[in-house]
Amino acid sequence: MNTPIPQNIGPIHTYSFGAVGALEFSGDGSTIVNLHNYPNQVEVYDFNKSTGQLSNFRSCQYTGPGLAFGAEFAPHISQNNLLYVGFNLNSSAQLQQFHFTSTGISQTATWNVADDPEGIGSMQLGPDGKIYAGLRRTNKLLVIDHPDVIGSGAYIGSSLQLGNYPNDTVTNGLQNMSYLCCLQPDTATVLLHVNASPIQVPISTTIDVHYLNGATTSFIREYKMGRSVSLISPDTITIGSTLYYFSHWKIEKGTSVTNDSSNALTVLMDMETNCEANYIEMTRLNLTCFIEGYWNGLDGMVPVLANQSQPTTPEACDSITVELRGNAYPYALEYSTKTVVNQNGTAICILPAVSGNYYIAIKHRNALETWSAVPVSFTTPVVNYNFASSNTQAYYSNEVEVAPGIWAFYSGDINHDGNIDLNDIAEFEWAILSFQSGYFDIDLNGDGNLDLLDEPILEHNISNFIFAAHP
Repeated sequence: MNTPIPQNIGPIHTYSFGAVGALEFSGDGSTIVNLHNYPNQVEVYDFNKSTGQLSNFRSCQYTGPGLAFGAEFAPHISQNNLLYVGFNLNSSAQLQQFHFTSTGISQTATWNVADDPEGIGSMQLGPDGKIYAGLRRTNKLLVIDHPDVIGSGAYIGSSLQLGNYPNDTVTNGLQNMSYLCCLQPDTATVLLHVNASPIQVPISTTIDVHYLNGATTSFIREYKMGRSVSLISPDTITIGSTLYYFSHWKIEKGTSVTNDSSNALTVLMDMETNCEANYIEMTRLNLTCFIEGYWNGLDGMVPVLANQSQPTTPEACDSITVELRGNAYPYALEYSTKTVVNQNGTAICILPAVSGNYYIAIKHRNALETWSAVPVSFTTPVVNYNFASSNTQAYYSNEVEVAPGIWAFYSGDINHDGNIDLNDIAEFEWAILSFQSGYFDIDLNGDGNLDLLDEPILEHNISNFIFAAHP
C-alpha cells in the first residue's frame, strides 16, 4: 500500500448519523459521490486517478424519507452525469435521481417504491448495465432498468425476487456481482441488427462500437465491463427513421451473429466472451418556450437557478415538467419527464419511443399550465414544437406576448390550481413578509428575492382573469 495522500476538501462530518451514507466511485473512477446526512446533502467530487487528489466539490440539498443510504452512478456518466440515491430507515422507501455538472447538482426524478416497507439499502451497478438495490426486510432487489435515461423513464417499478424464503430478507448490504470472462486474446467483428430484438453477440471486456453507413464507419464509444470509459458521441443515434438509445452491454454466454448487413452496428472484440447487447428505441422532443416573469426584457430569460443559488449550468433558466397527453377524452397522461429550459427558451426531452398524436402539456412551479394548440404528431424519432413563435401554438391561444413576435406562458399560478387569482396573491403577500431569498415559487421574476418587484406581474394577470386552458 502506498503512502496516504492527506487532503482537506469538503465539509467535516461531525454528527454520528451524518456518516451513514454511501461513498461511491463512478465506473470510470473519475468521480466520487458521498452522502452526508445532517445536513441532508449529496456531495460530488472529481477524482484524479494518477495523483489520488479530490477536486471540484459541489453539493445539493435533498429532501427524502429517513436517511440517504445507498448511491450508485449510471453506467455512462461521461454522457449523462446521472447518479441515484436510495433512502433508508423509514416506513417508506424512496429512490431519487440526480444530475450533476462541473458546477452543481440538481434532482431530476423521484420515485416512491411500493415493494419495500423499510427503505433501500446498498446499490450497485450490475454487469448488465442495470442498477440493483437491496429492499430492506424483503427478499427482493430493486432494479433500475434504464439508469442512463434522465427523468421518470429510468425506473419503471421493476424488482427481482430472491427465491421463496420469506424468513431470509435483505438488510443494508448487497452481495458483490461476479464478472466472468475468458482471457484468451481474440479479435473478430460481428453486426448487431438494429431492426431486431436484442441479440447475443461475442464480446469482450473491452468493446468498440461503430455505426456503419455504407462505406463510412463512425466510432461511437468504448466500453469496459458494461461501463463506458470513453465517450465519442451520445448514446442516442438515428438509423434510418428510428432513434436508438443504447442501454447496456450484458456479459453472459451467447451465440455469434454473422456479418450480413451494411446498415447496422459493428462490435469489435479483443477477447472472447459472450454478451447480450441491448438498445432501446427513444424519441427526442425539442421544445422552445418562455416564462413571462423570467423574460429579461431583451432576448431571453434570466438565469433563475443561479439567482436562487441552485446547482445549474451557465445556459440554464429553470426546470419544467413535460407531459404527453392523449388526444381524446379523458386526455390521459401517457408520458412525463422533467427537464431544464435554457435562457434562450430551448429544452430537450428524451422519452421512450413514442408513436401517435399527443397534446404536449408544460408545467412549471409558478407559470400557468399550458398545452399545445392541437395534438402533435410523433411519427419520427425527433419532434420539434415551438410555443414561442405565436400564441396560436398554445391551446386557446393562452400565452402572453413578451416581445414582438415572442410569446410566453403566463406567470403567477403560485398555488397550481389553474387560475391566477386572489388565492395566489394571498400566498404571495404572506411570503414576502418573510424577506427571504432562494429557491421559492413566489419569486415570479426569478431574481432570487421575495419582494414587491414580483407583484406587478401577478396583479396584472389577476386583473385580466387569466386561467389555464386545455381540453
